[in-house]
Amino acid sequence: MTFSTRLVTGLGVLALVFSLLLLGTWLSVVWRDNPLEHRLASWPVWPVVCDIKGCVTTRRWLEQYELLKRFQEQVDPSEKVTTEAALTVAWRRHLLADSDFLSNVEAEDVVAYRESVLGLPELPEALAEAGIDLATYDAQVVTPFLTQESLRRQLRAESAEELYGILSARRSFWVLTRRFEWNEGESIFVLLP
Repeated sequence: MTFSTRLVTGLGVLALVFSLLLLGTWLSVVWRDNPLEHRLASWPVWPVVCDIKGCVTTRRWLEQYELLKRFQEQVDPSEKVTTEAALTVAWRRHLLADSDFLSNVEAEDVVAYRESVLGLPELPEALAEAGIDLATYDAQVVTPFLTQESLRRQLRAESAEELYGILSARRSFWVLTRRFEWNEGESIFVLLP
């Protein structure tokens, strides 16, 4: 066996071992009852829901969960945020961002809506104390809402649930976790028993 053959074989074995370790680690994250509880959930490489336009990863899901939790603690601390609610929001945001339809929401529209309709020229103190600033609020709350409503009108959907049902039905997607399932009727993720 020549040196180059041994080198190529060694690199191939090393790549195979690395791939198997990565696959095993991914499975240990996404196949647990609550993937967000895994210490590696914040890594950006663990896909949980994928379609042909990309994936929602555990990192995106965790970021959405933390944002919803901070927001909910200020609005209504008695109501807890669930992991399935956070995954639903992350997936819906993915559907909006990668929609084949155009949404003409501009930054000026976002500020105008927040200030004139919501009456929030500045953020309420409770949200600011939770670490949510105006840019985050506009990007995570107002912009997705305006985009959603623009697409809802374009597709003539009567509700947000109907809109997300239409958007999710237009593409194939795969839920890669074992405890979560997309409920087509309500357009939300549900936790399986």
